[in-house]
Amino acid sequence: MKEKLELLRQLYEMTQADGKIKPVEYQFLYEIAVSMELSLEKLEDMFELEKHYKLPQQQVQRIIQIYRLALMMRVDKDIAEAEKITLKKIALQMNLRPEAVEQMLEKIDENKKHTLSFDELFSIFKVFEN
Repeated sequence: MKEKLELLRQLYEMTQADGKIKPVEYQFLYEIAVSMELSLEKLEDMFELEKHYKLPQQQVQRIIQIYRLALMMRVDKDIAEAEKITLKKIALQMNLRPEAVEQMLEKIDENKKHTLSFDELFSIFKVFEN
């Protein structure tokens, strides 16, 4: 349960990067909460909690997390520069290269559905491994 709330907190932080939360962003958060079997009450409680994030420990989890955050950033189809900066800041906290994040965002934009397969996603980050 705690891990699920941590994920939602990070997603919420991404929605706040441009200074406002749009209805489509809230709807996206709600749908994720439902898919994680969290109640609307838990989601609303999460908005009131202090921001403390426990970063994923495994590299695979960190890559998936940054991808989820990128999808959150795109959900309102209005990508603010502040959102990109926040995404790269979080990536650095997770020991992920900002260059890989930039390439991931470019590949997402190139795809008609604005998504990536896991193979595509992991191949991007593999190129930038130390």
